Amino acid sequence: MARRPVIFYFENQPLQGVEGEPIAKALFTAGIKTLSWSVKYKRPRGIHCARGRCIMCHMEVDGVPGVPTCLAPLREGMSVRCENFRPFFAPLLISAINKLRFPAGFYYRMFTRPAFLRTLFLASLRRMAGVGRIVVNGPRPQKIPRPAVRSPSDSYGVVVVGAGLSGMSAALAAANRGAKVLLVDEYGRPGGHSIGYQTDSELVSQRDQCVTQVEFSTSIDYCPRTTAQAFYPPDTLLLGPGGALALEQTFDRSPVDTPPGRVALAAGLKKVRAKSFIFATGAYDVIPVFQNGDLPGVFGPRAIRLLLERDRLKPGHRAVVYGIGSVLRDVTALLVHHDIQIVAVVDADPNPAGGVRRALPDGTRWIQQGRVVRADGGRWLTSVTASGRDRRAGRTSTEKLSCDLLCTAFAGQGAYELPYQAGFRFELSEDAVHENRVLLPDKSKVKSGPVTCYVVGEAAAQQTWQQKMTAAEESGSKAPQSLET
Repeated sequence: MARRPVIFYFENQPLQGVEGEPIAKALFTAGIKTLSWSVKYKRPRGIHCARGRCIMCHMEVDGVPGVPTCLAPLREGMSVRCENFRPFFAPLLISAINKLRFPAGFYYRMFTRPAFLRTLFLASLRRMAGVGRIVVNGPRPQKIPRPAVRSPSDSYGVVVVGAGLSGMSAALAAANRGAKVLLVDEYGRPGGHSIGYQTDSELVSQRDQCVTQVEFSTSIDYCPRTTAQAFYPPDTLLLGPGGALALEQTFDRSPVDTPPGRVALAAGLKKVRAKSFIFATGAYDVIPVFQNGDLPGVFGPRAIRLLLERDRLKPGHRAVVYGIGSVLRDVTALLVHHDIQIVAVVDADPNPAGGVRRALPDGTRWIQQGRVVRADGGRWLTSVTASGRDRRAGRTSTEKLSCDLLCTAFAGQGAYELPYQAGFRFELSEDAVHENRVLLPDKSKVKSGPVTCYVVGEAAAQQTWQQKMTAAEESGSKAPQSLET
């Protein structure tokens, strides 16, 4: 259904957007790419993770501070403001303070007496940091009533965290074994980061089949827009509003479809118990360390997929892709599919086999055994400097590449927080490419009394979709056995 155009206000200036689209997208489309400034050095910040996990797009929306605008839906008359100290004079003050060469942590040790001076000093620092303000007696946003949705039960046979390809496969396998399953996910629809365009048609078929089965299964309670906040051994998972749920309850006025099997948190937090838990928590983007790597315009593989496929937002037109292996091929193919010009592919593989190059468009610059050493730009990326092996000269060469988009393409760090709380132990992997070294679980299953926990998918360093589905189906089939012991 087409959504209507609406007028909203950015720093009291009227702008036009589309109802229901992310606020950050509406601002980007209007030419506003800088959404915040870093606390200490006042460096520009914009859309970065696209999933509400960082603070780079946090803004004040209708008087509410700290709103992740990459998720919050736009509506008519909405007022959006930057939270930070005004950038016109903030960098000047920060520069002056830096020249005084105060030691690290000086604000803990200086101006401690008298009390009034301490209060004035801290108040000034907080204003300069500019991380949002709370108006105690101001008007509160009106909560919009939502359609009645069944709430999750207090107890299940199997709870699966994450509705990506691994989570869906595990939930379906457990349901097929007769278990009552709760499937929790932070996004508004199942699929995780397998959404949208894929080069593998079999993957698309398997994904779409899983999505349909999950949404209409009578044995699976699917709970979207919900975050698993913490795991309390041996058998309790704490759930809370996640993704855009809390934001939609506050800002969104559009209806929500409720397929069979859909459940939702009524409000606040909820404890859920089970005898088996499967953690398919996915992975975070890994942004390699290089100079100015925090510039707006630098995205990981998951963020760029969410922007292009979920939000239909093209954040740039000329891209450099930096990564290794299948992730590098997939990100490059995704950009080409969306008509983004590939300026160069920086292949970090120390032993490139040529598979990446064969998948590139004709004439694309391919930098072997490469590294990105710096990014340049003002409020947005304008160029990337990369080094690579010059086979003809037998030496390493460096070149500057003009672009407005840098996409990193590494495997990613598995989201290990919940599995760690459940008793899994993690070790640093060994890899010839430093960016591919991540924390891995030492086993795929732990047992504490009658409760069994599994970790699958990218959280367990399974990379190909076949590996993910096979391991998830195996864990999902075994999980109901805990109910019999």
